[in-house]
Amino acid sequence: MSQMEAAQRHLSRALRRLEAALEHRLAGTAPGPAGSDPRALSAISAERDELARNVAVLHEQCERLSVALNEAQHDARTLREMNGHIGRRLEGSIAELDGMLGS
Repeated sequence: MSQMEAAQRHLSRALRRLEAALEHRLAGTAPGPAGSDPRALSAISAERDELARNVAVLHEQCERLSVALNEAQHDARTLREMNGHIGRRLEGSIAELDGMLGS
């Protein structure tokens, strides 16, 4: 596994943990002693909204990284194939030149 794949998996796991923590936090905001204070409710709502925005941003970044990783892997495969093709052509050309020089 490449470093990029490992980083992507790490980001995905972190994002899932953040989502679980957000869900847990939201589940714990049921009306209670803090729920009777409008300022506390407002602060909790603001925190929830900020966390939701952060999760959305992380999802977007994760998707972009996934696309970039797939593109980089495709490009790497293409380059390996091209290098092999060029290497075979060079070896053929060298063999032709050796034959013409009588080596």
